[in-house]
Amino acid sequence: MKRWVPWALLAVSVALNIFVLAGFFWSRHAAYGFHDPAWRMAHASSYIADRLQLTPAQRTDLDRVMGEIRSRFEQARSTGADHPLLDRVLGENPDRAAIVAAIEERSQRMKQAMIEAVDISLPFLASLTPVQRAELKAIVKESRSRGPYGHRHGWFDD
Repeated sequence: MKRWVPWALLAVSVALNIFVLAGFFWSRHAAYGFHDPAWRMAHASSYIADRLQLTPAQRTDLDRVMGEIRSRFEQARSTGADHPLLDRVLGENPDRAAIVAAIEERSQRMKQAMIEAVDISLPFLASLTPVQRAELKAIVKESRSRGPYGHRHGWFDD
C-alpha cells in the first residue's frame, strides 16, 4: 500500500467529521430561527428590502410596518391566555359553550389584528413603485409554496 493513502483517508475522514458537526450546529440554529417570530420577521424584512431594492426611507418604513404587525398579532394571541383553550377542553367537566365562546373570542381578536395589519400596510404599499409591487407579489407567491416547514400559510389564497 502506498504511504500517502492512509494520510488521504485520514484527511477525508476529518473533513467529513467537520461537515457533519457544522451541519448539526447549523441545523440547530436554523430550527431556532423557524420557531422564533422575531428572528423570522427580521430576516424577512431584510430579504424583502434587498429583493425590492428599497430606498433607505422605504426600508425604515418596512421595518416599522413589520414590527407593528408582529406586535398586533402577538397581542391578539396573548390576550386571554390566562385560560388556555386546551386546558378548557381537557378539564374535568369541559363546558362546550365556554369553549366555543373562547374560540369565537380568539377568532375575533385575530380578525381584528388582520384588519389592523391591512390598515398598517396600505400606506407602505402605496409608496412602492409598480416594479417593487410586482416583485413583492412574486415574493409572497414564493413564500406560499415554501413556508418555513414547506407548508402553505393560507393568508393570501385566492
